[in-house]
Amino acid sequence: MPVYYFHLRNAQHRVLDSTGRQLDGMDAVKAAALQEARGVIAEDVKTGKLDLRHTIDVEDGSGNRVYRLDLRDAVEIVGLDGPIRASD
Repeated sequence: MPVYYFHLRNAQHRVLDSTGRQLDGMDAVKAAALQEARGVIAEDVKTGKLDLRHTIDVEDGSGNRVYRLDLRDAVEIVGLDGPIRASD
């Protein structure tokens, strides 16, 4: 089974996956990327600041990008009519 690496990136930062995981096919890759993206979002929300400018780039064992998921595409945001700020 092929190994895929899930890297978190934005314009200034990157967190590279050095371990990877074995997955069977693109459907499994897409599902794992979605799960990773939502995990990142959940951790961001705990800090009170959500940054959706990141992507999950999935690379195969040869370093070729086989899939990209923008974090903003990993969730549906409802009730957003303008900036929402947490009350202090």
